[in-house]
Amino acid sequence: MNFDRQHLEAMNKELSEQRQKPLFGAGISVLRMAMFLLFCAAVLGISIFAAFSVHVISSAPDPADRFLEKEHYPSVLTDNGGGIIEEIDIRPHDPLAVSYDQIPGNLVNAFLAAEDNRFWYHGGIDLRRLLRTAYVSVTTGRVPDNSETITQKLVRNTIIPYEASDKPGDMADLIRVMWLAARLERENSKEAILREYLSTISLGSGCLGVHEAAELYFGKPVTDLDLSECTVLAAAALDPIGNHPVSNPGRNQEVRLQLLNEMVRLGYISEEAAKEAAGTEVYAGVQSLSKEADLLWENTFTEAACRAVVSDLKARLGYTPTQAEMLLRSGGLLIETTMDPAIQAVAVEETENPENYYSSAGTRLTEYALLYRLTVRHSDGSAESFNEKDVVEYHRTQLDKPAFKNIFRTTRDMRQAVWEFKAEAVGPGDQVREEIFRYIPQPQASVVILDQSTGAVLAITGGRGSGQDQIFYNRATDRTRQPGSSFMIPADFAPALDLGNATLASVFYDSPLTVDDQQIMNWWGNQYLGYNNIRQAVKYSMNIIAMKCMLSVVSPAAGFEYAKRFGFSTLADEDRKAAVALGNLKQGVTNLEMAAAYAAIASGGTYYKPCFYTRVTDRFGNVLLENVPSGTRIIKKSTAALLTNAMEEVMSEGGIYSQYGINATGGAASVEGLALAGKSGTTAESCDVWFTGYSPLYTCSVWAGYDAQRALGTGQIFHKQIWQKIMSRIHDEDDRGREFSFGENLEYYTICSKSGLLAIDGVCNHEGSNAVTYQEAFVPGTQPTEYCDRHYPIWICRESGQAAGENCPEELWEQHVFFRIGDAELASGAATLDTSFLAPAALQSCTIHVPGVPQTEQAVQNSADNPGAGGGEEPGGTAPPDR
Repeated sequence: MNFDRQHLEAMNKELSEQRQKPLFGAGISVLRMAMFLLFCAAVLGISIFAAFSVHVISSAPDPADRFLEKEHYPSVLTDNGGGIIEEIDIRPHDPLAVSYDQIPGNLVNAFLAAEDNRFWYHGGIDLRRLLRTAYVSVTTGRVPDNSETITQKLVRNTIIPYEASDKPGDMADLIRVMWLAARLERENSKEAILREYLSTISLGSGCLGVHEAAELYFGKPVTDLDLSECTVLAAAALDPIGNHPVSNPGRNQEVRLQLLNEMVRLGYISEEAAKEAAGTEVYAGVQSLSKEADLLWENTFTEAACRAVVSDLKARLGYTPTQAEMLLRSGGLLIETTMDPAIQAVAVEETENPENYYSSAGTRLTEYALLYRLTVRHSDGSAESFNEKDVVEYHRTQLDKPAFKNIFRTTRDMRQAVWEFKAEAVGPGDQVREEIFRYIPQPQASVVILDQSTGAVLAITGGRGSGQDQIFYNRATDRTRQPGSSFMIPADFAPALDLGNATLASVFYDSPLTVDDQQIMNWWGNQYLGYNNIRQAVKYSMNIIAMKCMLSVVSPAAGFEYAKRFGFSTLADEDRKAAVALGNLKQGVTNLEMAAAYAAIASGGTYYKPCFYTRVTDRFGNVLLENVPSGTRIIKKSTAALLTNAMEEVMSEGGIYSQYGINATGGAASVEGLALAGKSGTTAESCDVWFTGYSPLYTCSVWAGYDAQRALGTGQIFHKQIWQKIMSRIHDEDDRGREFSFGENLEYYTICSKSGLLAIDGVCNHEGSNAVTYQEAFVPGTQPTEYCDRHYPIWICRESGQAAGENCPEELWEQHVFFRIGDAELASGAATLDTSFLAPAALQSCTIHVPGVPQTEQAVQNSADNPGAGGGEEPGGTAPPDR
């Protein structure tokens, strides 16, 4: 045998390869086995998925049935006692009643730009959109908005029965919707699908389809909509509540402008047309109007309750807006609302009563605003629409009346103004297609009443005017108005107390103040009151004290965050500034959220989101929605107790400043024998007036003002009287014995109102003092431990008017109390009520009774530096010093 080196290496390599072959072969076997198992699992999975899909598809309804008359079941709303308050019996619009040719091309293109710009190219399922949706869902954990094609949305809205639908978004639902969308595309033209979609989509305010919406918002048929109006409806379709053209025109405008840009990008319109449409004041004519009685709810409470149900069906159960609206109209729901019929009746009666609307001068506040729609078909075939702003503009320019406004003393004056305008707008041969004329009482008012222990809305009124005079518009929930000084409670004093940075006794100096180039003024003018504390600021609604509190102990950031805690959802980033203390906001707030904020204080610091219903069941008795009270603590109980304690004084009459015409701001709202706490609010030029407060049982908020934000005039109290009448009527005699109780053991100490420190008996309460000494409430451990350092006594010789010396006869000694003001406060140079209590700059020892040793100027200074000089068991003895 050959045993040379080369041969041995070859044999060794061969043996090595043989040893490795079994291992390599085993690895291949395992891999093959794994691949086989994966293949089997995939086949099994596909088989199961296919079987599941076949089952889902086999149970899907026939798309052809969407054109058939569907079963109709009216929905019912009940009050909190089970009594029926309204039956909703609105049959859906028939999509076959309108042809595709009657829908403006701009309207079709606006909806395509908003929802499905590849509509003409896909077969019901857009693979590109599907992949993008899957990617976003995987990476973010949420399904993006507008993730389905128009065809898929039509399937959800009109084909899948409400009670048979699986939870939207689950696998069965997705398979069913895609299958039906593909089949719908095979069996129908694109134009038919668009016609039906646009005829059934929810566009807010309870209307379904662009035909209803055109009549509701613009008072014209859909064929007459211009480009601006088309984009308003397309924006509303994306979010019927958030982009509502009446309640949220600002947001609708933002989306509308985006749609115009998208339409230009897609080649649907020119840049010139987009610019013209963008510059059109389309919202001046947008109002919730309807000729159809079945589109108006019985009252603003049921309208608000229905909107809450529709919103929750979408948010909690995943319904599309159209599905939710259709279910409300035709699904046979039982909606158990929170409305108390007796309290609702009181709120409506007092809101409507014309005897409640008198100015501070005693004249009746009876004026009217015009709501007008006119559609004219001109002799040349063109159409033109007008509204009340056109009437105003005509009188200002054509009739040379620059001061003309949409405010009329009588309905006769209003009709005369319309007649003059109409004579110009409707020419020979023209035809009036439609005319809507309504007069709206002014000033308007809204009322919200809550059960603060649960957040249940017991009553709500959206404005004055009933029958044909009442527009479909809820001022309590839809309209934001500036809250004025009523905002200083949640955004300023609540955080100051809750953060432990201040007490009700904390003092700030009322003097000229400018913040962000704006002069801060008190409601009574430019008379400055010097040192005042938080309790007094609440009682007398002191804007300057509130602002100085915000700047020194709260901070705009903290005030903003606390306001958010109190449930104000309309705050913008621009409101994160000092002006939040006085309610100077970008958008304002709604009356509903104002009531809920104060209800949180009334409930001991727990916020409950306002709710309009307790339970919603379908026609089979299944519970779809339920509201169980669940509050969130937003401030300490002790903070709520202190705020309530201070706001109780708002309801009192008079006060230390009554001699200057400055009184507690809630005296007109007080009810004898009833424990009440509240706060007023008045904006610049009295465009908005508020009173919000509570008893141990109920929270009530009243807003009043002109719809056009016209000044009411100073000194108005009619809104407080409305609040007073409502609270008096909804409480029984037994309720008048109730007191506020928050379970907090507050401690009381005698305080000097000018220093916020313990009062010096005989000094702070001296008849010549500028202070109020009173019992202040404190959370244990937060009370002051030092005595007043602002007041000090000096003995004066009555004969000379100078500091008494030891040679002055005792019977001529007279104690005067003088006052210290800090250098920073004096720097403004303004005269306040406190500056008159400063010691005279030239005060010296008596120069009449000179024999002996006089009280030297140094002695006078010592007396000033030591207010306790003079003996007694505590600082501030009242006896003259020993001679």
